[in-house]
Amino acid sequence: MEAFLRQAVKYSGIFAAFGSLFLFSLNPVIVATIPGQTDPVSMAYWAYFFAIVFLFLFVILFGRQDFKHVIYKLTFKSWAGLFISSLIRLLVTVSFFFAITMASRIEATILTLMWPIFFVALSILFDSYRIKFFDLFLLFCSFIGASIIVYGDSNSSLNVNYGYIIALLSAFLGGLHSLIYKKTFDGSELPNTLKTQIVLILIRSIIGFSLIGIFNSFENTPDIQPITSTFQGLHYLALGVFCYAGTQVLYCYALVKMDQVELSNIQYFNPVIVSLSLFIFLGDTITFSLIIGTCFIFFSQYLIFNRKKL
Repeated sequence: MEAFLRQAVKYSGIFAAFGSLFLFSLNPVIVATIPGQTDPVSMAYWAYFFAIVFLFLFVILFGRQDFKHVIYKLTFKSWAGLFISSLIRLLVTVSFFFAITMASRIEATILTLMWPIFFVALSILFDSYRIKFFDLFLLFCSFIGASIIVYGDSNSSLNVNYGYIIALLSAFLGGLHSLIYKKTFDGSELPNTLKTQIVLILIRSIIGFSLIGIFNSFENTPDIQPITSTFQGLHYLALGVFCYAGTQVLYCYALVKMDQVELSNIQYFNPVIVSLSLFIFLGDTITFSLIIGTCFIFFSQYLIFNRKKL
């Protein structure tokens, strides 16, 4: 019976990991179908708003004691790290929305998934990660893959190329966010439980939402677009609850229930699920250059992360 329960817990983690990938793949689908006038900052604003409502209700119903425990345990270093990582996470979200509205949705999304490569590169510079020639070669191969994806787009224009640059910027910021978050909570006294992680996601979301409000209060900054229809509101609701909060909650659940190496290996299905979602829901084209470039990127990631656990 114990063996059965252990297997059930493990498989629930696998199911949550794939669920997280599927919800992430819906990001470009929902963004592409939002009705009415909108912009990436407004998308991020409403996504954060609905995510906070969802996470706050969860914490009130199931994790009030965990919320108090986390607040009491956070040190000045933790709060500083949370603020910086929340700011960078916000920039990741906004730049991702910019990229998928300016360039090809599949290509831009695949490029943003390069963040683990930037995480490795930044770890080499700032986290005492010892570089070997083969690691350097693999990093080079991943950027070759990115070049194949960008230059393989025959419909590329100046605006589209800017979209690809923003997608790579989003990936860089994602790697920086992961490094800062790792250095902030390495050796932390906080328990590695799902409720603790949800409280941290809520705190980061509140900080990010507040930063959008502060940015919007300055002069000569574009106004946040209001919700103009029920259908548009449902899109923002799905973007916040499923694609932002849901993705992170399911990933954290999988992280608690599974071995970290097994979970990281499941992440390599991400480009496949993203490509299939966009092909099925929006009819986007999967090109030969996209397949080749994606193989370069994610095979390089697989070899790097299986050679040395960061």
